[in-house]
Amino acid sequence: MKLKAESLVSPIDEKFLYEISIGRADTLNASDGDVVNVEITRPPIAGRRPAGRVIEVLGRPSDPGIDIEIIIRKHRLPYVFSDAALTEAEQVPSRITARELSGRDDLRG
Repeated sequence: MKLKAESLVSPIDEKFLYEISIGRADTLNASDGDVVNVEITRPPIAGRRPAGRVIEVLGRPSDPGIDIEIIIRKHRLPYVFSDAALTEAEQVPSRITARELSGRDDLRG
């Protein structure tokens, strides 16, 4: 079986007009149809499509939460947290007591 010399990534963002050429060594073993995060390594020049490399495989379009992952990357929101922040988050109780709900509207349902 002959491997392709390059793969193409179609952007989700409509503002980006070009498919991105990804060399065989730069795919991170992504499969056809995977949602990936790509770094552009060469802009489009003189009719040539841009080149890039896959820096992260996010998953399949049907995976739960994939839309959130796309939004996080698109808007460059922080998604890697310090050990201190993670430790603090673990300290937050997962159960809410009746006393804590007192005087509040419970909108969880």
